[in-house]
Amino acid sequence: MKRLLSFILILILFGSLHASGQTKIGSPISFSSNQITNNLKPIELQKPDVSSFLEKDALNDKEGGYYRIGRSVEANIDFVKAGKWDTLKNGQRICRLQLTAPKAVALAVYYDDFWLPEGGRLFLYAPDMKEVIGAFTSDNNPKSGYFASELTSGESVILEYNAGTDAEQTPVIHISELAYVYRGYHNLAHKSLNTFGDSDTCQVNVNCEEGDDWQDQKRGVARILLKEGSQYGWCSGSLVNNVRQDFEPYFLTADHCGQYASPSDYNQWIFYFNFETNGCSNPSLSPSYNTITGCTKVSNGGNAGLSGSDFKLLLFNSNVPVSYNVYFNGWNNINQPSTSGVSIHHPAGDSKKISTYTTSLTPSSWNGSGYPSHWRVFWTSTTNGYGVTEGGSSGSPIFSDDGFIVGTLTGGSSYCNTPYMPDYYGKFSYSWASNGTTASLRLKEWLDPDSTGVTELAGINHQVSIIGLEQDYCISDSSVILSGAPNSGSFIGAGVSGSVFSPSQAGAG
Repeated sequence: MKRLLSFILILILFGSLHASGQTKIGSPISFSSNQITNNLKPIELQKPDVSSFLEKDALNDKEGGYYRIGRSVEANIDFVKAGKWDTLKNGQRICRLQLTAPKAVALAVYYDDFWLPEGGRLFLYAPDMKEVIGAFTSDNNPKSGYFASELTSGESVILEYNAGTDAEQTPVIHISELAYVYRGYHNLAHKSLNTFGDSDTCQVNVNCEEGDDWQDQKRGVARILLKEGSQYGWCSGSLVNNVRQDFEPYFLTADHCGQYASPSDYNQWIFYFNFETNGCSNPSLSPSYNTITGCTKVSNGGNAGLSGSDFKLLLFNSNVPVSYNVYFNGWNNINQPSTSGVSIHHPAGDSKKISTYTTSLTPSSWNGSGYPSHWRVFWTSTTNGYGVTEGGSSGSPIFSDDGFIVGTLTGGSSYCNTPYMPDYYGKFSYSWASNGTTASLRLKEWLDPDSTGVTELAGINHQVSIIGLEQDYCISDSSVILSGAPNSGSFIGAGVSGSVFSPSQAGAG
């Protein structure tokens, strides 16, 4: 134990690896300082013609497209130049900027050049100060320069930059556009909203008894705020394990979720983990969550289901912090129907739901394509509802009865008023190697990079890996795995890309 202090320092280092989610530390200085006045003059941006979108969105919903919730509003604002700067008596500098887009349900801010110096913190909040996003710090600086911050309710958002007294460098924050959200977003921090979420009433919260046996799998599922050019929308998807079990942050969803998104668009996708109710009933306040911003598309296949399985595999731009308590879901690539199971998803961008099936999946094609690329599923009524799928559920995983992903949602006809109608999930077995012959069209090369031929892989809890520690730590193996949920007393930190574990070292559960 003679190097215990060094060991702890190494753990702290791994715990502070770059992550693109916000840090829940502190609050904006303006909330507590009496040296700052609130006389901000908003910059008002042009409201888009929402009426021209609604008919197209309704048609898109019926045709199985992803659930569109907003459109771009051009900004082209240099925050440092346009913001109001104040200097406190202790030398701290603060810059604030208020943006308004009339009658928006919610707003998200998108940046095409984003860099924060050491010691600087950026917050975003609604004028009533009931919702606070941040702090974002230098840990969030993206390599590409493209970044995005989560939604806040209402037609106005305030950006506040707090520079530390020793922060000599000026941030680079260029706002390229706002996501103007006109549907599909509720937040009960605002008393004017008297319903929770936008999903239909038959849906079942994942923490009802129907989800008791799926508490691991649910932790891998996230909702996606996607960007595709000037359009924004909700989809669902899941982290997936790979045969090396090295916590490489692969995320599986549907190809039709942002099918035409550009590389810069992907750098601004936001993934919401742990957005779920604490119990079975809907709460009085919106659930908390954790986010990751930015990804790269590594493979996709099936032309949104028209010629295959409609899958898309993404790689996050940063590791998922262990404090998020996520689960990398396992999978089965054998073309064999499961007799029962569930799907876990975010219908209409709502909190996490669960849908149950008790009859065997049947092979099918999507929309008459003729390709044997999909599973057809019929849902079952359960104790707390009749879980189906909706817009926003697209890309969500369907699990076999033994807990493995066997497909991703393309679309279907199930609604709360027609729960007996089927839905269709692109087969994981088809996505594995049947959409094409190159790695960019398959899952195989990414999830089994050493060509082991594995056909079934269990899920895995996110853990810390410390490689190459010396024996004088009284540890019998040079690879150390530490795990634990937040506040468990265990050391926790960010997953380390490239660390290899055998199933015996880092098994499921």
